[in-house]
Amino acid sequence: MSVCARCHGSDILMGSTDIYRIYEPGRSREGRTNDLSAYFQQTPLEPGRTFPTVEVWEDGEPKGIGMLFRSMIDSRCYQEAEVRCFDCHNPHDNKQPAEPGILQASSVSDQYCTGCHEDMESDAMTASHTHHKTGEPGSFCYDCHMPKTLTKLATGVLETTRTHKMSSIPSPANTIRFGMDGSPNACTLCHSDETALWSADYMLEWYGEIAV
Repeated sequence: MSVCARCHGSDILMGSTDIYRIYEPGRSREGRTNDLSAYFQQTPLEPGRTFPTVEVWEDGEPKGIGMLFRSMIDSRCYQEAEVRCFDCHNPHDNKQPAEPGILQASSVSDQYCTGCHEDMESDAMTASHTHHKTGEPGSFCYDCHMPKTLTKLATGVLETTRTHKMSSIPSPANTIRFGMDGSPNACTLCHSDETALWSADYMLEWYGEIAV
C-alpha cells in the first residue's frame, strides 16, 4: 500500500515528510523498511479546501484526484475488511484490471463486494436493496457506493472519476444543504433531471432514513 501511496497519496505532505522524498519501494538500500502508513491520513479533511489536487467538498469528502488514495483509506472496506488496491488493479499497470470486469460496474465487481456482503449475494436481495432492475444502471454496487465524485484536470478538461470510499452512502441531504457544487450524490449524478429533494424522499421511503 505504501508503494501505491507514494504516487497516489498526494495528500501526504511531501515538503515535510522526509520518508516521502527518500522513499524506495519495500526496503531501502540501507535496509530500512519504507512504510508510509503512518502518513496515509496525515492531512486534515478541511471542508471546502480548494488547493489542487487535494480539494475537499463542502461536506468534508475528498474531491480532488490527489485524494483518491485517501478516499480508500477512509473507507470501512479498507479499515475493516482489508480491501487493497491490488485486489482490483493490476499493480504494474493500475489502469488494467486484476481480473477482467472488476474495474467496471458489473457482475464481477458485485461478486467482489458480496464476498463480504453475503446478504446481498442473490439477485432478489440486490433488487430489493437497490430498487433498480438487476443488471441495469443503478443496480450495481459501484453505481451508488463508488460514484464519480473525484475531479481531475490532467488533460486540461474537467473530468470525474470514482471515489474509492466504497463504504460511502448516497447523501441527498448533504446535497440539499450544500448544493451539487458542494456535495454531489450518486442519485442525482445519475438522475440529473431530478432534485436532491426528490432523491431524499426516495431514500426515506426505501430505507427509512437519509444519510448525512
